Amino acid sequence: MTAATTDLYETNGATVVTGGLSNVNMGSNDSYNIVTATYPIVAGTNSFEKWHRIGCSAKGTSTSLNNWKVWLSSGAITANVSFKTNLREAGYEGAQTYNTPSATDRSATYKYSQTFPTSTPTLTNLGYGGTAGAAMDISSGLTKYTDYIVSQLQTTAGANQGLTGGVITYQYDETS
Repeated sequence: MTAATTDLYETNGATVVTGGLSNVNMGSNDSYNIVTATYPIVAGTNSFEKWHRIGCSAKGTSTSLNNWKVWLSSGAITANVSFKTNLREAGYEGAQTYNTPSATDRSATYKYSQTFPTSTPTLTNLGYGGTAGAAMDISSGLTKYTDYIVSQLQTTAGANQGLTGGVITYQYDETS
């Protein structure tokens, strides 16, 4: 079996999509491959939202991808920092419509209010086509994308630093 070719893509600004990312660092700027020392998050503020999707650009011998799971597999979220996301195993909200990333929204109704998972999810927590359990048909070989993973670091005035040494793991199953 030849594996499908996947990559992580980030959307910024007026829908500029970039693949081949070297990092998914959070910061005070809406750009990809952020250097946190250049764009630090000031205590009491938020990072800009990150809008990521997993894209499949070559199918190999696979016909579909499914069972998408995303989690923080290492690293530590420090005191006075919350790592928020739209990822969820139950009550999946469907595909999020891309909005220009913001750093300001802290309201109680903020729709990306889930805490980013820090262990392997039991169930799929990322969808395709607006449905958590849907398989991505890649038999045509055309590039296709999962739903967006929206995430943001939110800090209080007492925060010293946000997420240290974090590694986000992306997992899926391939079917031939």
